[in-house]
Amino acid sequence: MVIASGVDQPQGLALDGGQNFVVTEYDKGRLDEVVTTFQPLPGSGTALPSKDQPLCVDLVRGAGFSAPIAIVPQSGDKVVRQAGRGLVGEVLARACQSTCQVTLIIPIECPQVTPGGDERSFPT
Repeated sequence: MVIASGVDQPQGLALDGGQNFVVTEYDKGRLDEVVTTFQPLPGSGTALPSKDQPLCVDLVRGAGFSAPIAIVPQSGDKVVRQAGRGLVGEVLARACQSTCQVTLIIPIECPQVTPGGDERSFPT
């Protein structure tokens, strides 16, 4: 089974919290991730949302992964739109001070996912 190809000097293979494969590329100084389930995308800005402005939770999904994803808000926050089987959810983040934190979960009955998802790279 091929998980990823064309990796330059791989130094390790691990699974992240979403059960996506993560491998380091020593010569390029980066982490590569093969998204087989889902991965939240980093926020686009550093400003906190205003009082009534929801915080968008953007996701990328692995090929063939269609299980629903649930947003679990912090105490005092309110989920405006669940991500479900889509790519975007929204949270009205009332408990944010300097940063906002959101937890994403997939149901326990989530089907097994076959490797071969979307590849993403992160500089280290």
